[in-house]
Amino acid sequence: MLDEAVRVSSQRRRMAWRLWSVAALSKLFASLLALLSLRRSRPLGLLAPRLRRQRGSGGAQALRCDACGQPLGCAGVDKLTGLLDRWGWDERASAALTQAADTAQPAALLLIDLDRFKQVNDTLGHPAGDEFLRAAAAVIRAELREGDPAGRYGGHGGDEFLAFLRGADAVAAATVAERIRAGISALQLRVATTRVSTAVITDRSASIGVAAHSPAVDVSLHDLVLQADLALRHAKAGGRDRIYVMTDSASRVHGVTMANG
Repeated sequence: MLDEAVRVSSQRRRMAWRLWSVAALSKLFASLLALLSLRRSRPLGLLAPRLRRQRGSGGAQALRCDACGQPLGCAGVDKLTGLLDRWGWDERASAALTQAADTAQPAALLLIDLDRFKQVNDTLGHPAGDEFLRAAAAVIRAELREGDPAGRYGGHGGDEFLAFLRGADAVAAATVAERIRAGISALQLRVATTRVSTAVITDRSASIGVAAHSPAVDVSLHDLVLQADLALRHAKAGGRDRIYVMTDSASRVHGVTMANG
């Protein structure tokens, strides 16, 4: 009798285990079906940002992230202007400064401010301001060499730009800054102000602070940004639409104002 009781108990345990296993497998199968159904609408799964292809003007397709809208491989790019954003610029400019130091080259940092930019937004509208930002960014990019990092300063609402020039001394940097200032002043940009009317953005100006760095002086990128920012304040205090160049030496910093014309 005892053996029979043990045998029946063992059979019941095996049956209970089988029933539990079937229930667990059914739940797992149902979960997999739900996941596969969801993946039909999000092909790359739940955790990865969804990607989409966007056809460019030349017909080529660029793969973009739905989360941020930026092209893949373009992390750190400001979507409005196409220049680097502040964090992307910091990374590229830091690398360029290191290269300049390793090869004993001079370097310069330009901080470019669009004078009274708020007037454009207030009088013509924010879409017009966006068009002006794009046009100014195009001027800056056109005057730099391939590989010179250029970025938008101050986040997505900023109307200031940064440029780093490896191998440029104070004279070369001032020459580039003047070309940028003149290019922005020469802009004549027709923009939409309502659905049925347009206006022309013209007679705008830019002030530029230049921090020119000698390879004999050890500085950080932050030091150069501070110096360029001080130079920009001098340029704006001097009447705007001008360049102020600050150069360093082993013991002092001095500045030179370059008015337009």
